[in-house]
Amino acid sequence: MKAGRCTPKQMKGKMSMENSTLLPNDVKNQFVIAEYNALRAEIIKRSEIRYQIISLTLIIAGTILTIGLPSTAPSYVLFVFPIIGCFLTGIWAHNVAVPRRISTYIKENIERQFKETGWETVIQEDWYSFSMLTSIISSSGIFLGLEFITLILGLLKSTFTPTDIVLIVFDCIAFLLTLLVVRSAGKKPKRKNEML
Repeated sequence: MKAGRCTPKQMKGKMSMENSTLLPNDVKNQFVIAEYNALRAEIIKRSEIRYQIISLTLIIAGTILTIGLPSTAPSYVLFVFPIIGCFLTGIWAHNVAVPRRISTYIKENIERQFKETGWETVIQEDWYSFSMLTSIISSSGIFLGLEFITLILGLLKSTFTPTDIVLIVFDCIAFLLTLLVVRSAGKKPKRKNEML
């Protein structure tokens, strides 16, 4: 390596040192406040999306049950929902995970700069309290419960045609995937030092 050349890590360190000398404290504070506000807005938006997904899941399940339950309807109509529900659960879980990562970032990178206990520190310590767990359980119960109900109703109505059998297999896989996704959404995220 030639003298005067820096590794990317050294360059990043130099740039952060240069930036810290270039920015006066009030400009840094304004940047941190703007970043904090943008991240909090992202958390709120993700929370809204989670509840919209739950509403969409209920609407789709209601529609499929309305169409699939009459005796004239084929049973495979009911077998469609667990597959759709699995994908909706994935979207919901993503909108659970991203705010947690943002919350951890705020706690570790913004609140620590001010050496204060902020909202994210308090809420992460309380994340697995009774109220937070009931929120996860109720949301996941909607996904798992609706998938299970439509699968059972489909099985009761099925004549086990080849289409039904293929859909039943996919439904079982979708149900297991939903269970895994919901379980991972309820887990406490690891801290940086726990991952190393």
